[in-house]
Amino acid sequence: MSRRAWLALAAAGGLAVLGCMAIAAVVVFLNFGDDDSSAASACRAVSAGKLDAIAAGLEPGLSLRNGQAVRSDDYEDVWMIAADLQGPGLDGGHEVAVWASSNLSPNSGPIFAVDGLAREFSDWGHFGGVTDHGVNEARACVA
Repeated sequence: MSRRAWLALAAAGGLAVLGCMAIAAVVVFLNFGDDDSSAASACRAVSAGKLDAIAAGLEPGLSLRNGQAVRSDDYEDVWMIAADLQGPGLDGGHEVAVWASSNLSPNSGPIFAVDGLAREFSDWGHFGGVTDHGVNEARACVA
């Protein structure tokens, strides 16, 4: 085979490799896009009734807004519910506390404080911890 034929074959092979790399890059990009959309789709808006039920255990003068929930993969039938705490000294918008409940319906399912803010500012019993699946995910939904 002549040198020119080898160069043509190498060039064609190089283009094929580049084409395969481009296809692989698109597939990887699309997979990362699916992960982002599935994480966002895990977020569920929490009804005002459920937020009111949680707020019933808050210290006087505090309220909740923008409640979002994510079903925990660590526990069967547990939702991690994050909400922005509002009240004196809590006006920065970054005071997101997390509670757990077995149900998102208002006035149903027990409610427990999960993270430090929920434990500090409410009188709900304690459950789980900040490393449990759903805690940071629910916080991210509120942000």
